Amino acid sequence: MARAVHAVFFDMGGTLRYRIQDPEMRAQGLSDLKRALAYEGSPETLFALLKERAGEYKAWSQETLTEAPEEELWTRWMWPEGDAERIRKTAVTLEHYWRATQGRRVARPDAKRVVDTLHRRGYAMGIISNTTSREAVPRALVEYGLEQYFSVVVLSSTCGHRKPGKEIFQIAVQKLGVAPDDCAYVGDRPSRDVLGAKSAGFSLSVLIRDEMVEFHEPLGDSLEPDHTIRGLAPLLNIL
Repeated sequence: MARAVHAVFFDMGGTLRYRIQDPEMRAQGLSDLKRALAYEGSPETLFALLKERAGEYKAWSQETLTEAPEEELWTRWMWPEGDAERIRKTAVTLEHYWRATQGRRVARPDAKRVVDTLHRRGYAMGIISNTTSREAVPRALVEYGLEQYFSVVVLSSTCGHRKPGKEIFQIAVQKLGVAPDDCAYVGDRPSRDVLGAKSAGFSLSVLIRDEMVEFHEPLGDSLEPDHTIRGLAPLLNIL
């Protein structure tokens, strides 16, 4: 049995949900972006341009452990040639369109059962997620029927800090009113989730590694989780 904890925080992408390719959604997202940006080139040329810029932004955000809000993301990195005020006003929608080109995000089949069981066992629960969108995670929790279980949702896009920096974890535990050593963290990326939870003083780190996880990062001494599981169901035997 695991050491006693009373609060459980979850990552979102790869953990509570995963991504599948959706050509229709991708095409619609690109069409929406072309219209919103008044772009006259081909959809694929636009996609290549935005992908390159998104990569430059990601490198900056990972180096600085900072997440820019959508307004800064789109006026500074994604579409600096546009009218700044207009891009700023539509940035949340633009990011929604861009995310649609990346695929459809669906809940893990066992997510609601596991989360509901932990809730009935008396665990306080929260979300700590790196994301460029401040609306995507709250919307997804409603869509999946999970919003009532999570007292705290802390997103890098709203707090400005990214995992594995300990600041985003500290914000989450303060909001939930618990001590770090009373918490477990469940994620899918060792370099973000295991390292971040350990640096923040969480008592327990749980890593999901299965076919629904997009990237299986190598483990190292500082990235070794307390438990490695396939899917969420084994979490019920740990907590």
